[in-house]
Amino acid sequence: MQQNGGIAMIRVSSLAPVLAELDRRGLPSDSLLKRHLLSRPLLADSYAEIPLARYLASLEDAARLAGDPLLCARVGTGFRPIDLGPVGLLFAASSSLRRGLERLAHSLNAWQDGTAIRVEAESTALIWTYRIAAPEAGPHRQDSEYTLAATLALARHVFGAAGRPVEIHVEHDVPADASGLARILGMRPQYGQTANRLIFDRAGAERVLRPEEQGLMAVLTRHV
Repeated sequence: MQQNGGIAMIRVSSLAPVLAELDRRGLPSDSLLKRHLLSRPLLADSYAEIPLARYLASLEDAARLAGDPLLCARVGTGFRPIDLGPVGLLFAASSSLRRGLERLAHSLNAWQDGTAIRVEAESTALIWTYRIAAPEAGPHRQDSEYTLAATLALARHVFGAAGRPVEIHVEHDVPADASGLARILGMRPQYGQTANRLIFDRAGAERVLRPEEQGLMAVLTRHV
């Protein structure tokens, strides 16, 4: 994705599941959209882009509107590969968790600007890292928890036991509702870290669980 005059951008479709949850709760989501210069037709276009800072502010505002600081983490737990379209299908068709995470990182780095996403291998660990790097970003606890919960949900759904991390890092400080986030993520994360991370057992993450259909992978990769 190209930056618009140096402003970090993101595909607005990432906001759709959060908006759907506000609607499900009967909350005035249209007023939230208006405050952030958004609209339902814009959200319906999966290729439309908005400034990353506006997207992050919308997530924070959605949590305030719902009176639920764990709103985006809860929404993230419902993610399945199809929710990310071809990007998610590419993840689901990968032979191992490591290959899936590497493809996901590559795709998402093109999906949104001002963000550092990478996968690194250490002696016994595979480390997935996500960090907002745009200087204009502002507060983004909701985005951090949303992304961690959604990536975990995808990993567990597609790769089973290999998708269960051994450690979780979160950028922000310990919140008042830390026990709730621990329940959602399946373990208590380490707070106040330099980035958001999911740390997996390397052997499990590299274990080949299925063959890859090369024709399908080629089609999905070209589309992405």
